[in-house]
Amino acid sequence: MEGPCPAPDEAATQAEVAAARAALAASKLFATLSEEQREHLASAMRPRRYADGERVLCEGDAGSSMFLVAKGAVRLARMGDDGTPDFFPGDHFGEMSLLTGSPRTATCRAAGECLCYEVDGEAFRAVVAADPSLAEAITEVVEARMRESEEVKERASRPIGEQQKALWLKVKRYFRL
Repeated sequence: MEGPCPAPDEAATQAEVAAARAALAASKLFATLSEEQREHLASAMRPRRYADGERVLCEGDAGSSMFLVAKGAVRLARMGDDGTPDFFPGDHFGEMSLLTGSPRTATCRAAGECLCYEVDGEAFRAVVAADPSLAEAITEVVEARMRESEEVKERASRPIGEQQKALWLKVKRYFRL
């Protein structure tokens, strides 16, 4: 069994703050922020560098932040994990803990070397207080991810025979057989 998740890096340098601003601008979720909001959030973000396979988030850990992928990729660690990355530059993850303060719901690992920026909860709350639409946008993403996760779990829990029958029904309908 592995030890705890990696400790955070030191505070961001000015170059890293500029890189964090660029990462925010490249993210669809944060692209609508004003320059002032982006600056506030970027100055509170911290760079986190990970080696291939290193844990970024650990399921069950407390968390009040989220992550934004700047370089490389991150994958959700799950049963039958084939190592295919789930998150790429511009993507974000870990937002459930940021929004609710609940423990992490998944373990995420670096897929190769990667750089993520941790979005600080307090700075995020200050930005949301000024523009509640950001929290609404993230909530929509969380809801969509939760629905997708439930669908995956439902499909995986069906016996193989039922999965084949469901697929055959779709094929029959499509081809009007």
